[in-house]
Amino acid sequence: MSRLTFNKLYYIQNGTGHITVDGASYYPKRGDLVFVPEGCEHSYSLLDAEPYTKYWCHFTANVASQPLSSLLSFPQILTVSDSQSVQLEGLFQRLIEAYEATDDPWSPLAVQASLLELLYFYFQSVEPSQLCIQMPETTNDMSMLLDHINGHLRERITLGELARVVNVHPHYLVRLFKAQFGFSPIQYVNLQRVNMAKALLSSTKVSIKSIADQAGFESPDYFTQVFKKHTGLSPTEYRNS
Repeated sequence: MSRLTFNKLYYIQNGTGHITVDGASYYPKRGDLVFVPEGCEHSYSLLDAEPYTKYWCHFTANVASQPLSSLLSFPQILTVSDSQSVQLEGLFQRLIEAYEATDDPWSPLAVQASLLELLYFYFQSVEPSQLCIQMPETTNDMSMLLDHINGHLRERITLGELARVVNVHPHYLVRLFKAQFGFSPIQYVNLQRVNMAKALLSSTKVSIKSIADQAGFESPDYFTQVFKKHTGLSPTEYRNS
């Protein structure tokens, strides 16, 4: 999985597949317009023998030298109606024609104009309630988030819940958290749970199953998987070492 240094805009015409954006899974289908923002971790795979047929473009978009996606959160997928599809295909066609007009000295300007029309189409189609202007993080926000995580390790913790604690979009929270701490919020949750489990393994004789439950892991098997990933040892091996 790679971290994008540019934005991706795809309009799916045929085929089925699976994409992830900062750990969230999506299954774009015919008629979907997909916006994968710069800075996120992203992967892509096909679900059957029929590959995607799509219009696409990759681009950067900055506002006051800041990536657009760091200042604004928005849905990653829009479903385009039949009445809108003709307009959208026309916008992509104009972008392609401008890009291929290499003998036209004004071609770069035409490309930018066409791209802005596509972005206008996208954001005009988003419900206002799904758009959120991101405010820069503060030390207090991150401190409050860490306190929340550490106080709820034994409970189920989701990315959506953590985003609500600091009132930002989940994808934006992942980027903020990684920029400040070097790993995602859920990776931090697992790290703290492993640390709790290590203390319990060293100081008690309770069962592995009980420790998994006390440390907030959803199952003993998942506990063993995460614990070994962090320590190189299974819980039993760690206890006996």
